[in-house]
Amino acid sequence: MRSCVITVSPAMTDDTFAYLVKRVHARFGEDADCVRVNDADVLGGFQIEFDGAVYDNTVKTRLDQARDVFSRGGGSV
Repeated sequence: MRSCVITVSPAMTDDTFAYLVKRVHARFGEDADCVRVNDADVLGGFQIEFDGAVYDNTVKTRLDQARDVFSRGGGSV
């Protein structure tokens, strides 16, 4: 069994988390043992740690990426 840590906002519903786990299993395999970590600093989105890789799809990271693009004079994210 491979460990998968999913960090989410405490406001994420159980149904939404179950859907996210289903998508993780579809992508990484059914042997991914998903553990939920509630983090009040996560405003929305999620972060997945799996097999030594981090997939960060939190609102904060997306906003940071947009800020970086616009600060370099770009216009698309």
